[in-house]
Amino acid sequence: MLIESQMAKKTVLRKRPRKRAEQQRALDTRASILDAAIAEFAERGFEGASIRAIADRLGLQHPLITYHYRSSLSNNPRLKWVAETVLAPLLERLIPQIVAAQKQGLLPAADPILFHYMMVSLTATLSGFGPEMQVTSGLSARDAKVIEAYWRLVDAVVFETQTCGKTARGGEALKRRMRAGSVLQ
Repeated sequence: MLIESQMAKKTVLRKRPRKRAEQQRALDTRASILDAAIAEFAERGFEGASIRAIADRLGLQHPLITYHYRSSLSNNPRLKWVAETVLAPLLERLIPQIVAAQKQGLLPAADPILFHYMMVSLTATLSGFGPEMQVTSGLSARDAKVIEAYWRLVDAVVFETQTCGKTARGGEALKRRMRAGSVLQ
């Protein structure tokens, strides 16, 4: 019985250091992910950064980012801080501009916040799904022709809105106004 007890203690002691090593590795990985994320946000901006790009910087598969930072996907203090500090001021500027463009028939009639997040996801599609698109179709998200075709598609789907049963060519008008500085400043 004494021998069994001592063996059990040795087994527990052997497992603990290994567990600590795994925890340290996880901490190191999280720190590396955070450093890569900061670099990605600094380089591409908040809307241009993606989990896939952060993972690519580290040579990791992108699901590992969400594994190590699960809390970033829920309502946690970090997300709340980003929402209050970065997103709320941005949305306070953008939402009235979206509403104004919708009233002018330049954007589709939809909930402005849904429109905003749809556009955010559309702008991240090529960077976020580029590797997957390459594997499934052979199209490269870095190919200038693919990029141009994608943005023509976004332009046709989003900015050519239907109003009163007839097509409004809002996309070109919106682009001219944006260049002139009168919309979405």
